[in-house]
Amino acid sequence: MIDYNANIDILINKTFVSESSDDCMYRVFRFEGLASETIFNEHYQFFQEYLDNNLSDYQDIKPTKIFYNSCDSINGWASKKGGIGIISINRGTIVKLKDLFDHDEGWFNRSYELKRIAIIQNQCDYPIWGLMHQTCLLYLFYHEAGHIIQNSSKLNFDIIEEVTESKSDYDKTSHVNEIDADNLAGIRLGKHILHYWRKFPSKIRTKDTLMTLISIVIAGIGIYRLKLFRYSGPFYYKDLKHPHIVIRIAGLITNIIDYTKHELSAKNEAIDEDLNETDGYRVALPIFKIVSNYVLGESALIKYSGIFLNEVQGIKDYYNELLEGMKIDPESAYNKTLKIS
Repeated sequence: MIDYNANIDILINKTFVSESSDDCMYRVFRFEGLASETIFNEHYQFFQEYLDNNLSDYQDIKPTKIFYNSCDSINGWASKKGGIGIISINRGTIVKLKDLFDHDEGWFNRSYELKRIAIIQNQCDYPIWGLMHQTCLLYLFYHEAGHIIQNSSKLNFDIIEEVTESKSDYDKTSHVNEIDADNLAGIRLGKHILHYWRKFPSKIRTKDTLMTLISIVIAGIGIYRLKLFRYSGPFYYKDLKHPHIVIRIAGLITNIIDYTKHELSAKNEAIDEDLNETDGYRVALPIFKIVSNYVLGESALIKYSGIFLNEVQGIKDYYNELLEGMKIDPESAYNKTLKIS
């Protein structure tokens, strides 16, 4: 078992992380002896083990340590100090997201639109709401790992955090880096989706059940991003420090579907129909809307719903522009991962 306190001591001794900082983002949270110790420790063990085992090939950014900070809000950040990569997740993220998805599993049986989820419930070894909760945490973690792999110069003098606010300035490099980190997270989540789907009985290992799992993941991430998105102005492309939430969700749908298609093809796994991006919009977005309305209320998503339909070509064009920026950047997580795979 990885010793959380020992890693915390390394961060305190060698970085700006502190036991008593006035800013909760840099103040460590120790969970031993608390009623919530198990959930914090279980996630910590998974996160740190992944960093130890999967980032070792990136010579310029190891070691990387993760810690929970003392902020009660939902957020996370990445930085680097003294040759050590740092990922931090607000303690509020663990607790509040768990509470956010604490609902009756029977709810999925009460809606005709969610019947496809009810069909696979008995095949999943984890509750659907629990899968959404895990999805949020894994997305946040893998996204931050993507920033560490990028090893951008910004990591050395500032933190890269996930909140999008109205006051930030546009920086295309920042937009590219966010899509790049999302791309890494989407691939990792695609692996989890296929792992679940491959455990289904062969008779229901179909395109429909695969799209259902993808939709559950998109709904979880979408709700998480809605909680973080503090911008209330008009839809934008080249503005603010992070791409608009609609662009990011659309990009994740494309990314996850592209990855799963590639993996199925590489392993010669046939399904009844081919996956495509249109399926992602057709299946994932309605499920995201229904679940979001239930969890967050209709006002959380209503102002964005029309954008997915009215800006389809613009979203696609700008997302592809950011993908091209990612692919020509030798420091992107995308290119660095290609080199070691």
